[in-house]
Amino acid sequence: MDKIKNKTKFSIRYKFLSVTSLLLAGCVALYLYLAVTVFKSDKKQLVFDLNRSMVANISSELESQFSSLSDKIELFAMMGFQKNLKKDFIESLIQKKSEIVFVSFWKQNEEDGLSSASTNNIFDQTYLQKEFLATYGLDKSYFTEKLFTERKLNLKEVISQGEDIWNATLPQGPPLIGYARSVLIEDDHGRPIDRVAVVAFVNAEKILKTISTVDISNIYITTETGEILVHREALKMSGHEKASDSPIFQKAAASPLKAEVVQTHAGNEEVLGAFSKIANGKVYVLAESDGGKAFAVVRDLIRRSLIFSFIILTVAFMAAVLFSKSLTRPLETLTNAMNRVSDGDLDTKINLKTRDEIEFLANSFNKMIEDLKESRHELVTINRDLENKVKERTIQLEKQNHAVKEAQEALLKTTRLASVGEIAGRAAHEVLNPLTSLMTRLENVQKRLTHQKTSQIQMIDEIRNAWETDHKQGGFEQLVKNWMKPSSVQPGQTLWQEDLGNLGASADSWKTEIDGLMKDSHFLMNESLRISKIVGSMRSLSVVRASQETKSVMDLLTKCHDIMADLMERYLIDFHVDAVHPQVKIQIDQDEFIQSLTNLLRNSQQSVVASQLEKTGHKGYIKIRVEFVNDNTLCLLIEDNGVGISAEDKAKLFETQFSTKSKEEGTGLGLSISRRFLRAASGDIELLESEPYVRTVFRVQLPISSAQEVAA
Repeated sequence: MDKIKNKTKFSIRYKFLSVTSLLLAGCVALYLYLAVTVFKSDKKQLVFDLNRSMVANISSELESQFSSLSDKIELFAMMGFQKNLKKDFIESLIQKKSEIVFVSFWKQNEEDGLSSASTNNIFDQTYLQKEFLATYGLDKSYFTEKLFTERKLNLKEVISQGEDIWNATLPQGPPLIGYARSVLIEDDHGRPIDRVAVVAFVNAEKILKTISTVDISNIYITTETGEILVHREALKMSGHEKASDSPIFQKAAASPLKAEVVQTHAGNEEVLGAFSKIANGKVYVLAESDGGKAFAVVRDLIRRSLIFSFIILTVAFMAAVLFSKSLTRPLETLTNAMNRVSDGDLDTKINLKTRDEIEFLANSFNKMIEDLKESRHELVTINRDLENKVKERTIQLEKQNHAVKEAQEALLKTTRLASVGEIAGRAAHEVLNPLTSLMTRLENVQKRLTHQKTSQIQMIDEIRNAWETDHKQGGFEQLVKNWMKPSSVQPGQTLWQEDLGNLGASADSWKTEIDGLMKDSHFLMNESLRISKIVGSMRSLSVVRASQETKSVMDLLTKCHDIMADLMERYLIDFHVDAVHPQVKIQIDQDEFIQSLTNLLRNSQQSVVASQLEKTGHKGYIKIRVEFVNDNTLCLLIEDNGVGISAEDKAKLFETQFSTKSKEEGTGLGLSISRRFLRAASGDIELLESEPYVRTVFRVQLPISSAQEVAA
C-alpha cells in the first residue's frame, strides 16, 4: 500500500492543472508575439506612409511655390524695365496669391560688382509687403540692410549658376527663405541688353505651420549643403546649425533618387524617415521619426495585453481548479479501492456513477476483482496438484541431469578431438612447404644419380672388364700391348690415354657431384630442422615464440630462392629475385620470414601452373622486387602472371582456413600464418592488385633495422 501511495504523490489533478496552465500561457504568449509583430509591422508601415505623404505634399507645395516664384520674379524683372508700366500694377501682380514679402533688383556695378551689398546696386524698382512689416514690427531697412549684412550673398555666383536658395531667418526675426535668380533683360526686338539678379524673400510661416502640426515626425527643409531653411525649432532655423549630421540627410545626399523612404540608425536608436528633392535638387524636404517614440504605442499594447492576459490566466486557473476537483474525485475513489485490493481484500466493490470513461473503468476493475477472486481459488487447487507434480518432476530432472553429464563428457571428448584436428591441420600446412622443398630436392638428386651417373658407372665397368680380359689373355704384357694400340674414339691417342681421360673425367664428375650432394644434404638438413621446429611448436600448443635477430635481406632472399628454385625449374617458371645491398638488414626471425615468403611463392607457383594448364603456351614468371619507402621501411613485391584472385575472394583472403585450392593443395592457413609472422616483426602483408593472367602483386612491408643505413 505504501508503495502505491509513493507513486501517486504527484496526482493527476496537479498534472492536469500544470498542462492546462502551460497550454494557456503558451497560447497567450504566442498571441502576444503575433499581435506585437503584426502591430509593429503595421505601425512601421504607417509611419513610412505618413512620412512619404507629408514629404510629398510639402514638396509638391514648395515645388509649386518656387516655380510660381521663379515666374513672378522673371516677370517682375522684365516689367521693371518697361517704363510705361505702373509700379502699382507690378506690385499687385506679385502680391496676388503669393508669400513674397520683398523683391529687389541687383545690377552689376563696375566698381563694386555684384558680390557687393552696396545699396548702389539696388534699383528703385523694389517690392515690399507692408502688411508683413506691420505684423512683425519691421521697417524697410530690415530687408535692404540688415538681412544683406548678416546673410551675405555671392551674387556673382547667382549670375553664373542661375539661382540660389538660402536661410534668411535671423534670431528673433520672422521665418524667411531667401531666393535669388539671374534674369536676362531683352529689348523690344529680343536682343539682350542687360543681366540682373532678382532677390526675393519668402514668408515661411505657412510652411512652418504645416510641418508643426505633425507630432510623430520631425519634418524640416534644408538646402543641398545641409543649411536648414525651415524647422519647427526656432533656434535651429535662425542659427547657423547644419543638418549634415542627420542620418536622413546623409541618406538623401548619397541617394541618386529624388524621393525615398529610409530606415536607418542614429547611434543605438532606430530612425524612420523619408526625403524628397525639389528645385533641381537644391532643396531637401526631410522627415524623421524616432523609432522609440513611434513604437511607444506597441509597448503600451504589450503592457495592456499582459495585464489582460494575467486576468485571463487567473480566471482560467480558478476554473481549471474547480473542474479538476470534479475530475479527480472519482479517480481518488478508484485508487483507494485498488489499494484495498492490493492488500488482499477481494470483496471490495467500486460504485461510481459518473457516466463517462471512469465509470467504465470502475466496472472493468470490478470485473477484474471478481476474476482475481476466482483465480485465487483456482490457484489454491492448482498448488495442491503442483506439489505432487514437482515431486515427480524432480525425479525426472535427476535422470536428465545424469544424461546431461554423459553428454557433456562426450562433448568434451569431441572438443578435444577438434582441437587436435586443428593443430594437426596447422602442423600439416606449416610442414607442407619445407617438406615440398625436401621432396623436390630429393627428386633432383635422384634424377642426377639415375640419368647422369649411370653412364659413367657403365664406362668404368667396361674399362675394368677390358683390362681383366687382356690381362687374362696375355698377362701384363698383353695388357700394355693393347694399351698402346691407337684409339678408335679419340684419333691421335692410344687406348691407354683414352682410358685415363675417361677415368679422369669420371673422377671430376664425381667430385662435382659429391660437392652438390654436400650442399643438398645441408639444404635437406636445414629444411628438416625447420620441420622439427614447426612440430616442436605445435607440440607445445602455444604461439610460436620468435627469436628475432638482425639478418641481411639479401641472405634471406637467397635462401628463399634456393628453396623454391627446384620447384620453379620443374614447371619451367621464370623465377627472378632483385639484388639488395648486403648492408640492408632487418630484425626478424629467420625461419618465420622464410616460412612467410615461401608460402607466398608457393601460392604464386600454384597460380602460374594453373594458368599454364588453362592457356597453352602461357610463359609463367615470378618476380621478387625490392623497393624502399623511406630510410626506415622496406617493401618486397611478389609479382606473378597466374590466374589471379577474384574480387569476391579478396575480402576473405587472409581469413583462417579460407582457400581456393583443393584439400590436397592447401588448407587455407598459409596467408593467415604469414601475416601473423610478419606482424610479429612489426611488418605486414597486403594484396596490391590482381589482374588474371597479367599481374598479381602482394606487398610485404618490413621495418629496416635502426642500426643500419640504406646504401644508395
